[in-house]
This record gives sequence, C-alpha cells and structure tokens, in this order.
Amino acid sequence: MLRQGLPILLLALLAGCNSASVRPDAPDGAGTVTPAGAGDADAGAPAPAKVPAGKPGAASAADDELVQRLDQLAGRLTLVQEQLIELKAQGAELSLQSQQLLARMQMAGPAPAQEMAPETPPASSDTAPAQLDGLIDQLGMIANELSASGVGDSYRLAADYTRSGQWVLIRYDRFSGESWLADQGSWQSLQDPVAVPASDYEVVLERADNDIKGYVAARLDRRSGETWWLKQDTWQKFD
Repeated sequence: MLRQGLPILLLALLAGCNSASVRPDAPDGAGTVTPAGAGDADAGAPAPAKVPAGKPGAASAADDELVQRLDQLAGRLTLVQEQLIELKAQGAELSLQSQQLLARMQMAGPAPAQEMAPETPPASSDTAPAQLDGLIDQLGMIANELSASGVGDSYRLAADYTRSGQWVLIRYDRFSGESWLADQGSWQSLQDPVAVPASDYEVVLERADNDIKGYVAARLDRRSGETWWLKQDTWQKFD
C-alpha cells in the first residue's frame, strides 16, 4: 500500500513545483516564488543590477576625511619646522651679540699688569731745560689768549728816544685801540677819524731822524690786519 502511494506523492510535488515556476536547477537564492503570468510580462525588462555587499559611498567619505586629517597634520609639522629654524637663527644672533659685548667689556676694562706700558724713565738733566722752555712757551700762549679775551692787563706802552734825546711815550688800550701821547707830564688823546672796533691792537714807536717829529708810530689790528700811521696827533689808516 505504501509503495503504491509514494509515486503518487512525488507526482503531486512535481505538479506543485511546475505551477509555482520553481526550477530545481536554479542557483541558491533564486527560488523566489513568481506569480503565474508575471514571467511573461517581465520577460522584456532588463534584470536589476546586483548591489555588492557593503556601501561604497560611505567608504569614499571615510577615505577623504583621513586624507584631510593627514594634510592638516603635515601642515602643522611644516609650521613647527619653520618656527624651530627661526628660533635657531635668533639664538645664533644673540650668541654673536653676547660675544661682541664681552669683547668690548674686556677692551674697556683695566689692562693686566704684564700688558701695561713700562714706566717712563725720569728725564735726564740735559732734557730738563728744553722741557722748561716748552712749559714757559705754553704759559706765554695761555697768557696771550687770556689777554685777547679781555682778561689781564689791557694797557700797553710804546716808548723810544729821538735824536735830540726827547723821550716819546705812547700809552694805548690794546682791546679798544684808544691811545694817548705823553706831553709835559700829561696824557694827550690821539684821535681817530672813524671809531675803531674792539679787537687786539699793538702800537709800535720808532726813532726817525728824517721825520719832523723825530719819531714815527704805527698801530696794528692783530686780528684784521688793518694798519694806521700817526700824523701829528691823528691816526691815518693805510689804504
């Protein structure tokens, strides 16, 4: 009885598979039940594209983000390198400046005892008179400068004798140029047609036998070089 019913059961299963369009040789996952008549309607339509496993769009976004982070990190490393180079250059410059300052301080400081110049030996007796003469000359120059600036004696005398033995005496102010001639115990002012400026003057008096007065006198401005000669009691300027 069981043997007779087994073929009938197999025939029934085959009939059901044919009605459901199930192919025994189809690959795995392709046994989807298709309603009757749907196969004929979709026969001309293209088969849908198969989507591979995973999401390619999400993978591309992750790669882009990783590249951006690497670029940022490389930029930061470059900035740090530039700052290190700049700090190194500044350090070298500061080191050079400190060395120069130290050298200047050493040059400005007191010289060691062994580098000091030897003491000058005492001057011999032969050089003492020459040094004394030089000192006197310097003192004379200082005195002349003080006199020219109005400090010290301002009056001078010029004197000489004539052929007849008359004593001629002229007093003058070396800064103002004023002058006086001694006459019988009193001073007679010598005239200037034009007022002379304050300067440094000198009067020279000499014996002159051929002159009617028996003497000649001249006045010199030692700063400007202007010169006068005495005519009777008036100074005449040389042109």
